[in-house]
Amino acid sequence: MSARPADCPCPAEGAGATSAMVIAGHGAPAPRLCNKDPFTMKSAAFLAELFPHAKFIFMIRDGRATVHSIISRQVTITGFDLSSYRQSLTKWNAAITIMDEQCTNVGSKCLRVYYEQLVLHPEPQMRRILEFLGLPWNATVLHHEQFIGKAISLSKVERSSDQVVKPVNVDALSKW
Repeated sequence: MSARPADCPCPAEGAGATSAMVIAGHGAPAPRLCNKDPFTMKSAAFLAELFPHAKFIFMIRDGRATVHSIISRQVTITGFDLSSYRQSLTKWNAAITIMDEQCTNVGSKCLRVYYEQLVLHPEPQMRRILEFLGLPWNATVLHHEQFIGKAISLSKVERSSDQVVKPVNVDALSKW
């Protein structure tokens, strides 16, 4: 049985080719590619079929902080009413429930990481993430902002790239 989303009219091969084209259009070839769109997790089982070596990091953040960020930054998400915290929280809760189910469905290919723990305790969390990815520990991951534009390139079309260029910021934990 396929994990293909019901609304996908294309066979897996076509979807895989389309996904590869989208990935290729976001930047130069690299040994590892990252898509940080949280809604990608809603299709993790399908994506795991398309990309059998893929690994998924399911970043879980307090829903109140997430919705505050979405609304204050005016991040347009289909179906979200950015003038209503209640409606946006309800929509986010429904989405995160599906994402959690998808993470469970792909099993050992998915690692749950709590945003607050990553921000408060970056080294142990990054060690855990790198181990999951099969990568050696390197302390430079704790200072990613120093490598933007040098060893790290970011997508010019990803809306939140402006945040990635900054050091880890604990202030976001209590803004909501």
